Amino acid sequence: MELREHKDQSVIFLKQALENADIYVNGDKIQPNCRDVAARINEAMGRLVSIVYNKLSYIDTAVIESDIRAVISSEEHQLTLDGKTVMPNRLALNEVADFIARNSARHTKTSMKTITERFLAPPYGFIEADIQWLIARLFKDGEIAFYVNNEVVSLISKSVDDIVRYITRKEFLEKLMIEKRIKANEKQKKAVRTVMKEFKFGIPSGEDDDTIMNGFMSEIRTLKSELEKWEIEYRNQPLYPGQKIVAEGKRLLIDVLDIKYPAEFFAFVYSKLDDFCEFAEDYYPVKKFFTGEQKILWNKSINLMTIYKDSKTYIVDDEIETVVKEIENILRKPSPYSEIYKIAGLNERFYNAYMQLLDKEILPISEAVQNARERVFEHLNQTHCKDKFLNRVIKSFDELKDKAESCNNIAVLKNIQYEADALKMRLLNEINAEENKILQIAAEQNKTNADTPAPKQIKRRNISIKSLSPYKTWEIKSYEDINRYLAELKLKLECELEDDTIINVEF
Repeated sequence: MELREHKDQSVIFLKQALENADIYVNGDKIQPNCRDVAARINEAMGRLVSIVYNKLSYIDTAVIESDIRAVISSEEHQLTLDGKTVMPNRLALNEVADFIARNSARHTKTSMKTITERFLAPPYGFIEADIQWLIARLFKDGEIAFYVNNEVVSLISKSVDDIVRYITRKEFLEKLMIEKRIKANEKQKKAVRTVMKEFKFGIPSGEDDDTIMNGFMSEIRTLKSELEKWEIEYRNQPLYPGQKIVAEGKRLLIDVLDIKYPAEFFAFVYSKLDDFCEFAEDYYPVKKFFTGEQKILWNKSINLMTIYKDSKTYIVDDEIETVVKEIENILRKPSPYSEIYKIAGLNERFYNAYMQLLDKEILPISEAVQNARERVFEHLNQTHCKDKFLNRVIKSFDELKDKAESCNNIAVLKNIQYEADALKMRLLNEINAEENKILQIAAEQNKTNADTPAPKQIKRRNISIKSLSPYKTWEIKSYEDINRYLAELKLKLECELEDDTIINVEF
């Protein structure tokens, strides 16, 4: 009982002492506004905090992790005051940005751990969520750049979730390195906008460096895919125009797509502005060629020139040769787009002149096919195997006739004459072989009849006159030349003679 009384009295005496005591904060005596002990101590502690953490007030808006995500994903709602947008925690943002800038000026990147430790300590006393929000805000505003494992981190290369994780997770405290970002100047941004205008790219959704770069790169990747489709066209047809333009343009696009840092990107586009504009000027005629009617006209010209080259040995025609020169002049030009419209008329002129010549050339060819046909039928009608060969002979010569009538190439047409001769010789030889078999069988049957003498079997052979002379031409200057050629021909014929064999020499 007595002990309890002593304790109660001690509390009373202590409170009285504290109420009348002088309180000093950081060596300075303070004048409390009241005599309540708890209030006097809280007031003193508040003054002490304001002295030790004299920049804590720079955080004027409390934040949580969802606010960090909202900043990165552009879903943050700005505060307004009297109709004006107010940046939360502006003074704190300036402090963090200045600290990073000083380190960057010394060519030193600053880790997230270093920043956190600095701004948790006096005179700041920020909490971790405050610091993380400040870093996210500076990153989103393009004031600072992120690096993880020496790889640049941007909204182009990483997702919002990745960037939030880098900022908020302890595992990245030492891995996330930060430096002041070199922003693109107005001249560099203007150069990028000029290129986008020249190529008719879409307008970026924002004006910050990352958004502009992201939009530009997306359009460039689409353009590169288009050029690669055209490269396939060039591999299939090397005579298409613009191949050098596409190759050089693609190299320019690859160079810009290899860039990872916005500062390097803007500097590159600015330095290559003339190259981009020149490529854009050359790009649209090539695009028009591949997506319009010009490619069809070009293909037709290539086909007609191929026919001409195959047949030019047989062509002596001023109109055709004149038109060919005009077409080839256009086809050989590195930039023929302004003259491609002429090709339609030139193609028609060539086709009409060539078909007139083809109509003249087809007459002797058709006659040669008909003569070969008649010669085979003449021989077939004298044999015992007509029924076996009749349909085949008709079909073979009908096919050759159709080939000649549908042919649009003089060189191929000329060759049909040799095909007709070869077909004639092959059919005659096959007919003879079959006829000899029939006669052989008949001879063997006659041997069984002793009273009937077996007729002598006569074979037939067909020889082309071309196989009897080693010369392509006979050059005759005198009677002696005639006699010499005839003597050689006579000797060849004598060598072909066989007993019981009739030789047909086909001319």
